[in-house]
Amino acid sequence: EEKISSLIQIRDVCEELHDWAKALKVHQELLETKDTTCDDWRRLGILQRRTEQVGAARLSYEKALELASTLEDKALVEISQAGMYFQLGDWEKALALLKVASPQEDETKIECFRDQGLVLRTMDRNQEALESYANAVQLATDSETRIGLRMDMADMHAALKQTEEALELYNAIVDECPHDPALQSILHHKIGR
Repeated sequence: EEKISSLIQIRDVCEELHDWAKALKVHQELLETKDTTCDDWRRLGILQRRTEQVGAARLSYEKALELASTLEDKALVEISQAGMYFQLGDWEKALALLKVASPQEDETKIECFRDQGLVLRTMDRNQEALESYANAVQLATDSETRIGLRMDMADMHAALKQTEEALELYNAIVDECPHDPALQSILHHKIGR
């Protein structure tokens, strides 16, 4: 039990440092020392993907799906698989997985909508991307997540030369967070306030 706890801590630190190869090695050692869960295999797939082991990641995600006992588990695996296909440039497959995922928790729904927005944006399906981001914003309860999503939307409007929409969002963000000088500075530069 102590060894498992120690390995989890080491893996988590490696992930925070973006040392994916070391995190993968520690996670694999962890899997050898305990009964595995859906999340263990999903996490293995993510680490394999981040170390360019896409074939192995695909197999890990399949194992995770076999062990998924809830719709939430299944949705989290599908979102991770979508990330793999996005990384491979198969945007249609990534989008299809994100659209069939049925997350139950708002945090996972937000992740799913945000990722759909990213994929759609990459595919130049900008209006659909904005709708996905807007769906995520509606679910976001914490200010940081909401601001990040709205900032993505505003930047997207700006890139599409939709100045009025971009300014409206930038101004709303400025008004929402008057006590964050760094963000205020960035936004004032963007909108010329």
